[in-house]
Amino acid sequence: MDAAASLAGGSLVRLLIPLLFVLCLFVFTAVVLLVIGALIGAGPLMCGLKIQGKKKLGIIGFIVCLVTYVAIGLIPGLAVSLLFTFLILKGVKNEEPVIEEAAAEEPATEE
Repeated sequence: MDAAASLAGGSLVRLLIPLLFVLCLFVFTAVVLLVIGALIGAGPLMCGLKIQGKKKLGIIGFIVCLVTYVAIGLIPGLAVSLLFTFLILKGVKNEEPVIEEAAAEEPATEE
């Protein structure tokens, strides 16, 4: 009986080793996909956090980029990243002072 028990245990180990290998490979691939998706989504996230009033759009862009990259791939992930970055930066106005035309046309008086 001891030989039969050791044989059954040995075949179980032989069966579990490939399953553990596939599980480790799956986890490694998922982690790599999440890291690259997070790097792609960092652009819209940083733009959204730096620009006041665009924080929510930046976070949504990050999550959508992450999910798009993991689910579909690199090219759609980059496209979504560029789209959200454009949407965030589209509403930003230049903060340079505008010189009034009337003030620029005033003649200088010398005394």
